[in-house]
Amino acid sequence: MRVKMSECNAFGQSNAIIYLATCDPRMGSAEAAELVFSALEQVGFGLDRYNNVEPVNIPFTREGATQMYISGTTYTRPGYRDTGNIFFGKHARPGVELTVQWNISSDIACLSVIKITLTKKQLMKSMKRCMELLRNLIQIFHPAYALVGTRDAYWRQCGKMWMGIPGLYWLNYFGKEFIDFIGADHILGCGWERTESFTDGIFAWTAPSIDLPEDEIKANEKKYKERLGSQHFSSPGKYSEAAPPVFMEMREKICQ
Repeated sequence: MRVKMSECNAFGQSNAIIYLATCDPRMGSAEAAELVFSALEQVGFGLDRYNNVEPVNIPFTREGATQMYISGTTYTRPGYRDTGNIFFGKHARPGVELTVQWNISSDIACLSVIKITLTKKQLMKSMKRCMELLRNLIQIFHPAYALVGTRDAYWRQCGKMWMGIPGLYWLNYFGKEFIDFIGADHILGCGWERTESFTDGIFAWTAPSIDLPEDEIKANEKKYKERLGSQHFSSPGKYSEAAPPVFMEMREKICQ
């Protein structure tokens, strides 16, 4: 079977990821849908299409997209109940893809994820807008962790957030949960390319540019993980040795 080059590139370093993981209990609400849609529109990435399955082909209307966004399914599990949903959106030009996977529960804290995918070239060209979008979403949802990185690095590193920090990327945001657990002084003392305090968290850059060869990206991942402490990191299918209390509670509930 012949594979198109575009399909190969979709899984390679030519794409970039903006990712936030939050415990915000509003994530399954119409309010959250409105906040996400408006944040995208504010930087010129308003959605053209949406769906909760592939293909993402329903013409965007506020009412229809909001209704699909909030239409979650409730599951009863040992010791707790949770409700969740997945929502996809697309902005055609430039090509920007949105995925929101939210989970909420009155019994335990749950993690929800906002993920935005675009080409690395688009990210570099639209860096000001992308950083504005990231900052706006952080101010709204106060994530435990957020990142900007290549898709290659994301697929290589990213475990489930409740298992531990899902990796280190070109840009990392440590929220209150991790600052309280690891310590701001320890995070800031890792010799990052640069750091910046923002809301109740810390931005940390591993390199001056996201446009680096893959071997340099991997070397930075390894270097900064060792400096921060490898015990804090998960990998696909594996738990970190150390995690904030809220994530340990999730582990206990989810894995019982």
